[in-house]
Amino acid sequence: MSEAGRKESKRSRRGFEILSTLGWLGLRRLSTKLFACVLAITALSIAVVGTAAYTNFTSSIESGEQLRRAASSAAQTVDLIIYKNIQFAESIAGEDAIIDAAERAAGEAERLGVRGIPEASQRGELESRFGSAKVIRPDESVNNLLQEMRRVRGVFDRIFFTDRYGLNVAMTTPTEDFVQSDERWWQETMRQGFFIDDIAFDKPTGSFSMEICVAIPSRRGGWNGVLKVKYNLQDAQDFVASLKQYESGYAFAVSSN
Repeated sequence: MSEAGRKESKRSRRGFEILSTLGWLGLRRLSTKLFACVLAITALSIAVVGTAAYTNFTSSIESGEQLRRAASSAAQTVDLIIYKNIQFAESIAGEDAIIDAAERAAGEAERLGVRGIPEASQRGELESRFGSAKVIRPDESVNNLLQEMRRVRGVFDRIFFTDRYGLNVAMTTPTEDFVQSDERWWQETMRQGFFIDDIAFDKPTGSFSMEICVAIPSRRGGWNGVLKVKYNLQDAQDFVASLKQYESGYAFAVSSN
């Protein structure tokens, strides 16, 4: 098999593994939750909508089976939108510049005496020393690359990544902490290759978001850090909002999953 063929086969297997694991993680549950939240905000109150649905259901939706099919199709589309953004995050983590920067940063950490995942005392020392800058050594070229990726993918509010010790390497906006290795998302991503947090509603911004975490591969095998993306779900929300009207009545997306 040619090198290109092997790479394509590897990408296909990787995509299948992600889809399978996302199903296990409950990605459909996430999309259903998104439906419920967006419809609750963009439509009328639950009580009013419930009454309208009851009185107009037979005229607006011809059958329960029709509703089920529509909901299933819409949920699959939302899943696809989310999955495409996960793929994009994975492609960023696989960029040569990101892989090399994570390796360089790990080397810098080792020269400072970091030889493994920092314990509480060492985390405190590192935060005291680098807590303001949030990185050991700023890398403007990599920061600019992340900013460009954020511009390309407008639904990504923030992108940053760490080295294999959980120390920040580069970011689009400052993080709260410099050391991330004590966070569950970081630990889970280093263990299984990726981690997807549940959908949350951010009251200050009035928007939904979910966090996508992807392991950065090492050229020597295994993982060399974690890339984390805050995805605002605006593309998925726009799709759901476009479904809020169905003919002369309301469309209600209901999924058994």
